[in-house]
Amino acid sequence: NRTANVNQALLYEARGDYAKAGETLREFLKDRPAHVPALLKLADLEIKSGNQEAAAGQLQKVLNYAPQNKEAQEKILNIMLQRGMWKEALSIVDGLRKNDRFNPQYIALQARLYIETNDPEAARANLDVLFSLWSDDADRLPELAAIQKQAGDTAGARKSLQKAEQLQPHSSIALLALTRLE
Repeated sequence: NRTANVNQALLYEARGDYAKAGETLREFLKDRPAHVPALLKLADLEIKSGNQEAAAGQLQKVLNYAPQNKEAQEKILNIMLQRGMWKEALSIVDGLRKNDRFNPQYIALQARLYIETNDPEAARANLDVLFSLWSDDADRLPELAAIQKQAGDTAGARKSLQKAEQLQPHSSIALLALTRLE
């Protein structure tokens, strides 16, 4: 029974026996190689076991069967970020943004990756979008200012911190960051 195999794998995982859980899922996948939930679970088990290479392989299989699978994209993105694979990560974030254009986490990450790949102009364009999304969020503006400073946009960083201070007068975070910027 196929469902029993998956349930057995989940039971092994709950017991912390990731090797046995993975073995059970691999057996299940022999008959159903395109079963996306099982592939995702196997990738999770590989991540928990510290085997990022195998996890990336399973996630790539998911993307072969379901190219728009956001969960697989985000997990493989995290692996690439941990490995310092900035250009590959940027490619994935570009794809994620096509489906979620104004997701602030994606925009911020994309800007950071542009900085890492020595493209501060592209980073600044993203940061301008981020400013429009966060312009009323005094807690996020100092974070934006830090990224703007990394991108070489001191004027933009100053503008973000001044706006944060305007929204929350006497905000110690914004004032301290503004003082360090000056």
